[in-house]
Amino acid sequence: VEYHADHPFDPHTNDDGITVLLFLDDMDEGNGCARLVPGSHRERYTHFHDGKFIGSTDPALFDQFDGRADSLVGKAGDVCLMDIWTLHGGGPNQSQDRDRRMLIADYRAADAFAIMPPAVPSRFYRRIVAGEPTHVARLREGTMEILEPYPDDSFFGLQGQQAAGEGAGEAVQ
Repeated sequence: VEYHADHPFDPHTNDDGITVLLFLDDMDEGNGCARLVPGSHRERYTHFHDGKFIGSTDPALFDQFDGRADSLVGKAGDVCLMDIWTLHGGGPNQSQDRDRRMLIADYRAADAFAIMPPAVPSRFYRRIVAGEPTHVARLREGTMEILEPYPDDSFFGLQGQQAAGEGAGEAVQ
C-alpha cells in the first residue's frame, strides 16, 4: 500500500477525525505491516498527479517517507489510533502463510460534514457515537483538493493494486 493519508479520500468540512486500525492478525515487517510517518499529520501532501486523484502521495517522495516511517508492529487485538492526515503505507506481505488483516474505522467530529458522498457506503455513516448531532458545519480555514468520485470501492484500485482477497492474476477493474 503506497503512502497516503485518509482525509483526501473522504474530505469533510473540517479535519477533526481519527482512523482506528484494529489488528486481526499479528503484524510485523515480515507480513508487510503498516508504516506510519511521525509528524506527517501536521504536513499536507497532494494525492493528485497530472490533475487526477491517484490515491497516494507523489511516488518521488516515498524514499523520504521510508526514512522517516516507523513500523506498526503488534499482536492481533492491538489498536492504533492515528490522525486522518497521518501518512501511512505498507510493504508487501513476504510471508508465505501469514495474513495481515485489519479492521479500519474512521471517526469524525459531529460537526464535520462530508464534502461528497462516501465512496464506500456504510449503514454506520454519520452515526454519532459521542456528543450531540448538529446541523451546523464547522469549517476548516484553507483550501482542500476535491477528488472526482471513483468507481472502486477500495483505494487499492486507485493505486493500481489488487484488493485484499483477490487471487493472483485477477485484474482489478
